[in-house]
Amino acid sequence: MKYEKVFIIDSTLFAYKSYYVINYKKKIKNLKKSFNVFIKMIYFRYLKIFPNYIIFVFDDKNKNNYRKKIFHKYKSNRKKCSKNFLLYINYIINKLKKFNIKFICLQKFECDDVISYIIKKLNKLFKFINIYILSYDKDYIQLISNNVFLYTSINKIFNTKNVYKKYGIYPYMLKDFLVLCGDKSDNIPGIKGIGNKIALKILRNIGDIYNIYSNIEKLYNLGIKSKIIDNLKNNYKNIRIWYRLVSFIDNFKIKLNINKFIINKNLLIKILKTT
Repeated sequence: MKYEKVFIIDSTLFAYKSYYVINYKKKIKNLKKSFNVFIKMIYFRYLKIFPNYIIFVFDDKNKNNYRKKIFHKYKSNRKKCSKNFLLYINYIINKLKKFNIKFICLQKFECDDVISYIIKKLNKLFKFINIYILSYDKDYIQLISNNVFLYTSINKIFNTKNVYKKYGIYPYMLKDFLVLCGDKSDNIPGIKGIGNKIALKILRNIGDIYNIYSNIEKLYNLGIKSKIIDNLKNNYKNIRIWYRLVSFIDNFKIKLNINKFIINKNLLIKILKTT
């Protein structure tokens, strides 16, 4: 049986990495060299897997997305994107258009939501498929399954087994883990007193957030301190909000003609030669 192989690229994050590799602390920004790094990052991963399709996904520039409406402090600890970086995003998009490479960017939606939807769609389109999410963002761990992998670096591909080995949780447990411990990158505070060890202890013995609140008295039997249990009880509303923040929203619809995303080695080489 032949497995189709698909790269789905968190393009905004790859753009960020490639931009600051070249332009860190430089007054004159070199977009051409940054784009060359951007393509090389994808090309060298391509050579490891040789996918049939590559789907570039970009964040929407509109900052007033639905997560901000749910929780106004969401990602408020992050610096605003510079005008030069936004110009660079446009530069990448124009380059992709020049080579007739299709990409996806939905208004008000972040890359991870769109990527979550695409994965669901692809699993319906193909019976045998392996999907590789190219990103450095740990939030994508929750999408890992038997045929979905997180490709973080040239020599590192996460699957279910090595996620458990590294973090002590299975991919589907990531959301619950993040709302208990917090997530500094997204400005989610978590429950005071709960760190990685306590979170793992609770999740392994009680289950997900819904089970925790249905069986909260059982936490005493695990040796969890009363103060921590009280913090959990007092933050029930916050927990529900944070859980929505770390959950992917993929109940929208995209017309996905997968054949438009066929990209081969020769096209990537052609792009590299012109940058």
